[in-house]
Amino acid sequence: MNDSTMNRYPIAPKHFLNRVKLFSLGLAVVQFIHLSIFADARFEDFAMWFAVHTIIQSSLWMLRIAARHSVSYMNIYWLPLVTLLILSFVTKIYSRIPYMSSWFAEGLYGTRANMDLGVSGVASYFNIFFYPLAIILAFTILPKRSYLVAISCVIIMCLIDLVFIGTRNAPVFVLLFHFLSAPASYKPTMKSIGIMVLVVVVFTGIFSYSTIHRSYDSIEGSFDWLTIFEKTGSAQILKINRNVVEPLSEYVPAVLPAIFLSHYVSHSIGEMAHLLEIRNEMSFGNLVYLADQFAGIGLGSRQYTDWAIESANPRAGVYQTIFSSLFFDFGIAGAVLLWLILLLLISLWHLLRPNHMSLGVILSSVVIAVGPIENYLYNGLGLAQVLTLFLALFMVQILGRLVELIPKSTFLKTACTQGSKKTYAHTVC
Repeated sequence: MNDSTMNRYPIAPKHFLNRVKLFSLGLAVVQFIHLSIFADARFEDFAMWFAVHTIIQSSLWMLRIAARHSVSYMNIYWLPLVTLLILSFVTKIYSRIPYMSSWFAEGLYGTRANMDLGVSGVASYFNIFFYPLAIILAFTILPKRSYLVAISCVIIMCLIDLVFIGTRNAPVFVLLFHFLSAPASYKPTMKSIGIMVLVVVVFTGIFSYSTIHRSYDSIEGSFDWLTIFEKTGSAQILKINRNVVEPLSEYVPAVLPAIFLSHYVSHSIGEMAHLLEIRNEMSFGNLVYLADQFAGIGLGSRQYTDWAIESANPRAGVYQTIFSSLFFDFGIAGAVLLWLILLLLISLWHLLRPNHMSLGVILSSVVIAVGPIENYLYNGLGLAQVLTLFLALFMVQILGRLVELIPKSTFLKTACTQGSKKTYAHTVC
């Protein structure tokens, strides 16, 4: 039987990076349309949009040049990966039971307001691996049946976090890797266009649901999209163009969730322009956001870092592109230097291993692509889980090599090595 009919392959590395580029360009178009039509944007906002996307596209171009000879991803042993993913899925489901119980009893607003939920336990040491393993899964060659089991776990968990907890960043960030690495063709055919439209409609629906039910107005039954546009903190700097939005709310109210979604991913441009305008009043280079990431895993006081961030950044809590938190941590010059050093190190790594796309390129390309919205290195999974991503890959590789050493274990050896670099040469696009 043809190997491609038995195994699930991710898209080839060069096509993955091309998709990341197209996704980034699509985000640029959405932001430009929002600034031009739905927002009360200034010239400075458009100048910031141009500057941010010039840096983003230049950085992605450097990554594509560095990985231009890559014909495969890193060698991943699929059986240990799927096993660990399912085990962490079970513990993560267990940790989500209190949230789901609260959701049924109090709704989404009450669940998010309940400070007793989310207390760390033993299970947290295992379920912290789930989302990192889910990202690795997107770039693994494995039998299609095993992939269906694993991806079902990923989708179920993402839906639980989106619906029952109302969190967006982590599940959307993880699903983005699967979307960009899927072997399906995204060429403009009726089928692909239909699928894309369905994905957009479903995501907009989930986004609309979480926006409505995270608001206290939903408890009182007085939720109104125009009121949200006025009250939300993200619209204080980049304001909505009421001359456009108000008539639409009267005649085509169904488009308001989509407009709010475009505002959600675009307000960061206005916020960044505002931040640079008042940069002389800011205290950059204090590592406040980095300290907060460590405090999130118990290495410091979260109460103190929250206070430090709010003291340093008067617009804390809204999106300000990837550059804002880097400025507050390392200063403007330090952030630029760090950005260039990381791109250089990734490029040097690929000079040593030119045929294999590293996890560093995969991760950094997506983080950079969503950079015009926010720093997803901090606010996607969080820095701790990003570091866990590399630890999870190391664990999978070690377990796979140990299984290969077991004598008379033909099945396990075959199962572990189906995703090796020898078979990856036949990856389909």
